[in-house]
Amino acid sequence: GEKKLVTPGYVKNLLKEIKKKRELSYVEERTIKSLEQMYKLDENQEKEILEQLKDIKLPEEIKIQILEILPKNEEQLRHVLYTNTLAKEDMEKILEILKKYE
Repeated sequence: GEKKLVTPGYVKNLLKEIKKKRELSYVEERTIKSLEQMYKLDENQEKEILEQLKDIKLPEEIKIQILEILPKNEEQLRHVLYTNTLAKEDMEKILEILKKYE
């Protein structure tokens, strides 16, 4: 089957839906708890950000890591980009977009 990258907000939502139908396993319960404590975005915000990032040439998994970490400055962003290099204006654009979601 085709591999689909999932976002943390999607996982959080999915687990909430499952929880309505049955008790969550220990791992699912831990996952939803840590996502609720540490992850700021909901699925709509994720979609908005990914939509705004669509012109920036980066692999999907890096874009998802950007969502997870929400880097606040160039240094943090470089850390997420790892071996991917971006033009300075693209990095500024990303940081500008993320500012609205802090």
